[in-house]
Amino acid sequence: MQRKSRKINWKNLSIGGNSPIRVESMLKSPYKEELLIEELKRLEKEGCELVRMAIPHKEAIKIFKKISPSTSIPIMGDFHFSFSLIKEAVEVGMEGVRINPANFPSNYKAELVSLAKTYNLFIRIGVNSASFRKPLPPGKEGALKMVEEVEKWIRLFEEKGYHRLIISLKSSSLPVTFWANEEYMRRFDYPLHIGITEAGGGWSGIIKSSVGIGALLKEGIGDTIRVSLTGPSWKEVKVGYEILKALNLRKRGPEFISCPQCGRTRMNVSKVLTMVKEIVRPYRAKLDGIKIAVMGCEVNGPGEARDADFGLAGGKDFVFFFSKGEVYRKVKKENLRKEIQRELRKIIKGEGRDA
Repeated sequence: MQRKSRKINWKNLSIGGNSPIRVESMLKSPYKEELLIEELKRLEKEGCELVRMAIPHKEAIKIFKKISPSTSIPIMGDFHFSFSLIKEAVEVGMEGVRINPANFPSNYKAELVSLAKTYNLFIRIGVNSASFRKPLPPGKEGALKMVEEVEKWIRLFEEKGYHRLIISLKSSSLPVTFWANEEYMRRFDYPLHIGITEAGGGWSGIIKSSVGIGALLKEGIGDTIRVSLTGPSWKEVKVGYEILKALNLRKRGPEFISCPQCGRTRMNVSKVLTMVKEIVRPYRAKLDGIKIAVMGCEVNGPGEARDADFGLAGGKDFVFFFSKGEVYRKVKKENLRKEIQRELRKIIKGEGRDA
């Protein structure tokens, strides 16, 4: 069950409270208008709801101004070391600002709060364990230091009556991330962005992020997520939604299940699963929450996947179609692609199945 946090609205997006857990990413393309717009379009297609953009120099601010009208996704500037860049970006229309307390110039704290109040900014206070000037103590002591740093900044804004804040406490260490976020939730109710920083790429990065984010979400911790991966930003969004679907927290597109294969397998499950995903792709937006199963045999397939809305089970010469554990059709393997397309169109239209 999601722990209750205060709700903050930004443009058409609500975060915290009873809002859905939001999926975000970060722009990774070079600072060229056409490349960034292309990336934003792909992120929109995948369902990205908030995106960060690194702002290391004035040229990035000019690019932000050009690309922001092209997308419906709120863009949050990611700033380090410089208050002047934050001020300049806000003055041209940036409404969301992420700062890292470890490298924000301390003599500009009051100016930042004043700027936030003047422009009603959405402020993320984002602490990373590796960013501190002095290495943090290991384990829980280091996690506590992260929370204490966040607390100083929260009090700074609260003293001026400002509360449009979202917090993140990240580490590449899963235990440190768990301890820091759990301790934070005991103290504050500002919305919490969660993720595992520097998780890596490929399977190792996906596994590390899935375990870390999933464990926090299971405890009701987290209002927005980012799966930080080495690779394209749209993949981060896809993995993020898969984590939420696995925990039954969001529904976006169909859920696929398939057997691991054994000696009873009567068809190439991997090949058929790939084909089914290709067929589904154009209809994905119309299949939210639909469970699709690809199973290797007709003996265990329908039984083990009895909660599937649409399933396939391999036979010797045929593939059996089933729904909610009941076999209702068999089709020749050579006609499989055409018949799957037919069944999916019927599911989308809400029509009954054929015997």
